[in-house]
Amino acid sequence: APIVTQRLDRTAGAAPRDDDDTTNESAEPLRFAEPLPGVMSDAQYRARRLAQIAARHMPRG
Repeated sequence: APIVTQRLDRTAGAAPRDDDDTTNESAEPLRFAEPLPGVMSDAQYRARRLAQIAARHMPRG
């Protein structure tokens, strides 16, 4: 029996495939390999917003 590793699919409600998926495994992570200049990730954006809000409550001196 083949070893089945359960992985989360990005598409909602995607059915698990039993074929070895070498089809888009190499093509998908390339979107995240090099981020576009000027585009921040969600975590980076949230961290910067929190820093801006925290800076409001800090004394200036």
